[in-house]
Amino acid sequence: MTTKKKILIVDDEPNITWSIQKYLAKEGYFIATADSAKKGAEILNTTEFDLILTDMKMPEVDGFQFLHWIKKHHPKAKVVMMTAFGSPSARDAAKKIGAYRYFEKPVDLNQLKKFINETLSEKGFTGNILDIYLFDFVQMILLSRKQKLISLTDPISMQMGFLYLKNGEVIHAECGGLQGEEAFYTIMAMKTGIFSDMPWIEPPSRTINAPFNHLLMEAARIMDESEANIKDLEATVEAVKKIMESHQNGNFQDHLSKKTELLKQKLNSLREEIPELICVIIIDSRDGRLLEGLSVRENYALNDSSVLFKRAFSSFADAEVMLTNMAESRKELDEILVSNKENYSLLKKINYGDFLLYLSFPKTLNLGLVKIISGKYAEELGHSLA
Repeated sequence: MTTKKKILIVDDEPNITWSIQKYLAKEGYFIATADSAKKGAEILNTTEFDLILTDMKMPEVDGFQFLHWIKKHHPKAKVVMMTAFGSPSARDAAKKIGAYRYFEKPVDLNQLKKFINETLSEKGFTGNILDIYLFDFVQMILLSRKQKLISLTDPISMQMGFLYLKNGEVIHAECGGLQGEEAFYTIMAMKTGIFSDMPWIEPPSRTINAPFNHLLMEAARIMDESEANIKDLEATVEAVKKIMESHQNGNFQDHLSKKTELLKQKLNSLREEIPELICVIIIDSRDGRLLEGLSVRENYALNDSSVLFKRAFSSFADAEVMLTNMAESRKELDEILVSNKENYSLLKKINYGDFLLYLSFPKTLNLGLVKIISGKYAEELGHSLA
């Protein structure tokens, strides 16, 4: 026995819900109605529906807010928007939030019936990015040379994306405010989310012309580099933890040797050349031990390294990380620059990575000049540590 497809109609105008309900019921669909988004949400929390028709303009909670709620709590649901106040901007906004289709009132019931019959009879697909590699799925669609419009939603960030695949090519992509190749690479980097096919519509313009093999190879390279950057940051965090643990355990040793005095002199000279430096220290990267350091601010006091590094590295989500002087071998990484709202934090390699030079300085400084001067001192410090 075939199970009836379920449709929920949400509209505060009873004449409209009654006419659509009566018309679609003749097609054998199970129809439920609600006169507000709040009641619609209550119904959705108890029953799964194959399609949701909702008005855009409703009291208390409008259609856009309702659509946001549906995409957050029922991301696989197909939602069709209806409005008597149609405009290209409203249509684009509904599409970006995740509307499956957009109809202007008065709705042509014949067109609506045809659309619903085709949509609910389609052998479409819905998938979870955690269950299938999006990269592999897109490659499969491209190789089959099918015409597909794929929507993608990250239910955590509510980021939406659209891929337009036609005759074995990616012809357009949208994600947030991005379009073209930049949007394509952003979508391909999604780690979680729901993706599904939508009725094909031509994109507003063709923004991607590169061959799909090039796009997929570049997407793979970007993903690999992103993973590598994360590993670099994780390694930095581990080094910081070691410093903090060593300090908490009272394992710092008093370096009064000639080498230590030489290091102090070098750091003082560096600070004289760059007076605005907030902090400059040398770290033994093999065990995370602090060798020597200078600080000019109380909240960067070296006797409280936890405060120092918390200020520098706690906001990874907001930090911009730039890895420079990258060669094919990642062992040739020379420095890591972390940017927060006010300051830069720079880690430079000394003696092929045996030691690290850490500097914190305000963004008002000339970054290029700081890199040149710190590079010179990193080399001099390397000789002192040899």
